[in-house]
Amino acid sequence: MRNSLFSFLVIVFALFITNNNYGQRRQHRKVKRNNKTVVVVKKRTPRTLRAMPAKHTVIVHRNRKYHFHSGNYYRHVNNRYVLVYPPRGFRVRTLPVGHRIVLVGGVKRYYYRGLFYKKMENEYEVISPELGTIVPELPVEDLEPIIVDGNTIYEYNSIVYEPVTIEGKTQYRVTDIIEEEVEG
Repeated sequence: MRNSLFSFLVIVFALFITNNNYGQRRQHRKVKRNNKTVVVVKKRTPRTLRAMPAKHTVIVHRNRKYHFHSGNYYRHVNNRYVLVYPPRGFRVRTLPVGHRIVLVGGVKRYYYRGLFYKKMENEYEVISPELGTIVPELPVEDLEPIIVDGNTIYEYNSIVYEPVTIEGKTQYRVTDIIEEEVEG
């Protein structure tokens, strides 16, 4: 009897844990685009690390610690390091290796994996891109395709891109910045 009660409790506990995984809840996002509302339903599974590699940098922004490694930013949450996007206004001293220079109206901006930076004295600040900015590529992971009127556009880090062909190569133009309402 005692073994069966123990087994029952273990099963109930296991079911409770699997039903409450981080990021496994479905989120409905209302995206407004050209006065049309498109509902995107997606299952978010955050990328996490159990421990940060020894050679990472800690950056404090507004009293929050961000851990930077290999071009990615992480926050320590529930004994894991969760991949995050730094907020607008976040500053770094050096740009990630592999960043690209993009010109916006003749002004130099820097782009790396969905983040845009501008030079501010001896630092680089994370900024919102200007509409019309063209980038050479989008990150493959966490890229969300959205179908609007039969056309595929892409969302990454709350920025909407449309594919454009320039000199025979597919590049991506910033068409919108998503302001979302998250419903549970």
